[in-house]
Amino acid sequence: MVMALEAKNKIGFVNGSIPEATLGDALRITWERNTKTVLSWIIRTLSSEIARSVMMCNSAFDMWQELKQRFSQGNNTKVANLQEELHSLKQGSMSVTGFFTQMKSLWCQLEDFRPIFMCACSRSCTCRIYRDQDCAMRFLKGLNDQFSIAKISDSHDGPPSKHE
Repeated sequence: MVMALEAKNKIGFVNGSIPEATLGDALRITWERNTKTVLSWIIRTLSSEIARSVMMCNSAFDMWQELKQRFSQGNNTKVANLQEELHSLKQGSMSVTGFFTQMKSLWCQLEDFRPIFMCACSRSCTCRIYRDQDCAMRFLKGLNDQFSIAKISDSHDGPPSKHE
């Protein structure tokens, strides 16, 4: 959904970066038409039961917040199981591509079950860097021994320095 909204240049209606136009604003009609368009797109992706429960939302932002609150609660048991599966996954008889694909699938599932995280870091955010490092290290540790040359040990623990 986010990808589709970004492609249509409408993501601002759900994330709040395009605020609601005031009644006297000349752009009010345009804003209303756009938010109703986004509302209809979102509703079409929902099951009829869920759609009925959010039909009273007046803006795409309100509906998005309602859905986000409802469905971003996470599932701690599923998260723990996925983490365990990730940590025990080994290449074994799989090709490197097959192993990577299976690992990537587990990472995507893990992200789906974790509560939505909104980064509030400054421009020098390291949140994504840590996640990417976790993925890379888990992948390297799961490779067969024949790839030991690729299993470079990290020379230090902690955040990357500004010079890295």
